[in-house]
Amino acid sequence: SSTAARVQVIPLSDDPGGAKEHESAPLDLSEFRVLGHVAGRGDVVVDCDNWVGGPQAPSRIEGIALQWPDKPHDLALRYAVTVGGPRPVPGQLVEVGSFAGTRGRALPVVGATLEIDGPAALGQQLAVDSIFLGSPQMKVAGRRVVLAGPTGREPLVGLRLRIEPEDQPKTMRQARPAPRAAQ
Repeated sequence: SSTAARVQVIPLSDDPGGAKEHESAPLDLSEFRVLGHVAGRGDVVVDCDNWVGGPQAPSRIEGIALQWPDKPHDLALRYAVTVGGPRPVPGQLVEVGSFAGTRGRALPVVGATLEIDGPAALGQQLAVDSIFLGSPQMKVAGRRVVLAGPTGREPLVGLRLRIEPEDQPKTMRQARPAPRAAQ
């Protein structure tokens, strides 16, 4: 009386959807710009990987617009901001070229959502650095990024945006205890 067993071998992959097989060519970001409406300064335009406001010149950002005239047609880049005030108001997602926020109302951006999607976005991610008033610099990366300060009411005073290849899977390493000093 033997016990029958069935063994099935299933290959494991870090890319179950096969996206890496269909990765698109690197994106041309030479014409990519971030416009930030900054309190007391007006519209400030920076290219990819530069700060609107930021650690060297923190300034209250009241709205943003992403500009990318040669954006691939099969890539969607959307964003929305939450405008502060007595009751923070979340905005609707808008497409590249549209302004999200306020001008001339002295209401700061207190949160933002950015997302990238579409066939040309395969293998790409948003990499965003942000600074909210009184908070340390935050770095967030992914296909969908949500930014906010600790309480959700702090004004955004620095923003830097990049589009880069997605990170490769990272292996977790167990932390080693620090060596003890000789006594």
